[in-house]
Amino acid sequence: MLSKLLARISTYAAQRGVVDSLFFFFRSALQLCRGVLRGYWLVFLGRSVVIRARKRVSIGKFSRIEDYVELDGFGSEGIQIGSFCKVGKFSVVRVPSVPYLPGVGIIIGDGSTLAEYCFVGGAARVVIGSHNAIGQYVSMHPQNHLPNGEKEETRTSSLGIRIGNDNWIGAKATILDGSSIADRVIVAAAAVVRGEFGSDVLVAGVPAVTKRILKA
Repeated sequence: MLSKLLARISTYAAQRGVVDSLFFFFRSALQLCRGVLRGYWLVFLGRSVVIRARKRVSIGKFSRIEDYVELDGFGSEGIQIGSFCKVGKFSVVRVPSVPYLPGVGIIIGDGSTLAEYCFVGGAARVVIGSHNAIGQYVSMHPQNHLPNGEKEETRTSSLGIRIGNDNWIGAKATILDGSSIADRVIVAAAAVVRGEFGSDVLVAGVPAVTKRILKA
């Protein structure tokens, strides 16, 4: 892990120059201090990060939680974020569907990144594997309302969402309850995904369908 971090620092310094690199290191030091003060060792915490049910929120080493992120682990499994992950600015990772009812949980594997303004719900179990790149404004909803007659109470399904490893999910894609995405899948921007998709495919459309098989 340390060798990966040093390699990233070296690359950053070579590309950004001395002044930008010094500013980056100073800001990173402040973020590490915030992490320690909140009980997370070697975790970079941005400004105004909200963490609810903190005992149920675990964050792996060298992960970066950027400014104004909300993490709410109120659920049976809480939130588990691996090492070398990123949760982008203004993103929400929230286990309960409503504040007073506990959800299940959200698991994010090592090296996966969520860009800015993402939403991940955890009313049912959501598993995001390792090394996934998730674009801006992607939302994941592991709960679905079922149609009923006018006089009946609203029913919901909570099947959960499972995403494998090494996937790329384009900006503004929506992942609905019951979805399963295997490995090395490309989900096009603005796709609405529901159902099961195997490995090495391109998925696009509303609703999303397999458009092409990718070369392994």
